[in-house]
Amino acid sequence: MTDTTGTASPKHGDFSTLTLDVASLPAFHRALLTLRFPLQVEQVLDLRSAINLAVDSYVESPLTRDHREFRDRLERVIEKAGIDSRHRERLLKLTAMLRDLYYEHSRQSRDREQRLRDKLDENIFAQKQSRRIGIIWILGGLTSALIWLFQPEAGLFVKLLTAGLAYLAFDYFHSLPSLARRHEELRLELNDVLRTRVDSVDWSVSLNRLALVLGYKKESGLEVFRLRTDSETDPGSPALH
Repeated sequence: MTDTTGTASPKHGDFSTLTLDVASLPAFHRALLTLRFPLQVEQVLDLRSAINLAVDSYVESPLTRDHREFRDRLERVIEKAGIDSRHRERLLKLTAMLRDLYYEHSRQSRDREQRLRDKLDENIFAQKQSRRIGIIWILGGLTSALIWLFQPEAGLFVKLLTAGLAYLAFDYFHSLPSLARRHEELRLELNDVLRTRVDSVDWSVSLNRLALVLGYKKESGLEVFRLRTDSETDPGSPALH
């Protein structure tokens, strides 16, 4: 399966490009947890579109014991949260899909983390090896140069050996800056993987927010979305109070 842990997030508050798959799961997770009600109506429509498209195309796996226990827990959460029972199955299918996405996201993220850590270890070893071998060639070159210096009758072989060892030492030390740059690139990639990873999910909070966005639940005093006023859509119009 393609590694998709490095996909960029949409702009904050803009859900028009948001999708719901393994690649975009971290962005969706952050968007869901950072929603500030009331939303603009187009934001709600974009979120609903992304969610419904994903749910409609999702094929549930056969129920395992673990999955059945998960559904039972969610049913209790749904009942406790006062979510309309007419939407129970749809919401359970959505959470089953999200659970699969979270699992696959976690697997890919941890696999990528391990690959990057392995590459970092290889890079560090290569840097140490370059220094070690470079020093050996320097010592060999110095020895050859001393022989050349104190034995003027030294033949062409000693002179060529000195030049060759000097070149090898330069070549190994010359590789160190590029190895250091690669190490920094790998470190930044690893930090990005760890930063975007979704380590845990609060299903009570997620279910509540999903139900509000999808219109499956209403809370007294909470306005989920509002329409833009004329003054908001036309910057030149005076605000009405």
